[in-house]
Amino acid sequence: MRASRVITMGVFLLAAALPAAAQTATPATTTTKPASASPQLTGVEVGVIGGLSAVQNVGGLLGGRIGYAINDKIQIEAEGMWMQDVATRARLEAISSFGTYLTSVQGKPSTATLTAPANYFGGGFKFLIPMDGALHPYVAIGGGMAKVALKPVFTISGTDVTTQLSTYGVTLGSDFTGDVTKAAITGGLGVLINNNRLSFDVGLRLTSIQTDGQKTNVLRGQLGIAYKF
Repeated sequence: MRASRVITMGVFLLAAALPAAAQTATPATTTTKPASASPQLTGVEVGVIGGLSAVQNVGGLLGGRIGYAINDKIQIEAEGMWMQDVATRARLEAISSFGTYLTSVQGKPSTATLTAPANYFGGGFKFLIPMDGALHPYVAIGGGMAKVALKPVFTISGTDVTTQLSTYGVTLGSDFTGDVTKAAITGGLGVLINNNRLSFDVGLRLTSIQTDGQKTNVLRGQLGIAYKF
């Protein structure tokens, strides 16, 4: 899927750029110290997340997270984020049929589209591979709840008639309008990059929202920046 390739390329470019920046920031006169097995300081870290999300269309994502390093291999975290559009292909294709119907009965060009912004709140674990240096690969798993807002838009001859659909003989069900809150599970891969009190997190996630009829599988390519206390 084109959306998946766009996100994957962006994440790998970020992963390539950040280590170089971290090396540049290290003073040339620093005395070499024994490598530490710990990928993070123990304690709490708080950060922000930004990136791209994709189901059928690519949109932005923004959020925040709180993490706690139990040891050099396990970190627990909580995260919350907004994703711009998680509308599935099946929903988009189904709602477009209403536009075709309006065109046939009104004799005028009509469209029917749908966007589905979502909020996700969850928690989980990162299982890290301790390595010498700044880079630490990890596997992430977690779960939580997602609230998806279904927002249809109908036009006839370029005029928005979404609030007047009943006058045209169209009634929308819960598949196309309203809010739905469902459980969601998340898994993915990434790399933590340490730089003193800051840490960078470049990762890919797949978040599966358990929506009725068809699961909404969201691919997330994201960059996190956190301050370690």
